[in-house]
Amino acid sequence: MSKTNDEKLEVLIGQNSFIKGTITSKSGLVRVDGIVEGDISTVGKVTCGGTGKITGNIKCENAIIGGRIEGNIEVNNEITIETKAYVEGDIICKAIIIERGVYFNGRCIMDRRSKERNESKAEKKEKEKK
Repeated sequence: MSKTNDEKLEVLIGQNSFIKGTITSKSGLVRVDGIVEGDISTVGKVTCGGTGKITGNIKCENAIIGGRIEGNIEVNNEITIETKAYVEGDIICKAIIIERGVYFNGRCIMDRRSKERNESKAEKKEKEKK
């Protein structure tokens, strides 16, 4: 069985790694098991493992959060926040799964139009560049 574009690993930040700056991926999975200080943007999935820590905003198609996030998360589709995860920031998504034992401090906005809104923002930015 082949992996979908959302599941193909494109960026891996290992457990003993530290990255400072913006991470952008035009496809596939961004997995963080180390520390990232900066924003993450991908058209695929973001996974923050149990040892991962992200201080910055996240924009993606789907997300699985098992570690620590300090920033806002904007997901076009579904986000899963796993047991023992720590999330400090607002979440915008179409669907959310929060397991027992999660720390979440922020607002959650269930927005069925989030993908369309993101696409129109991108189109607007492109027009401004021209």
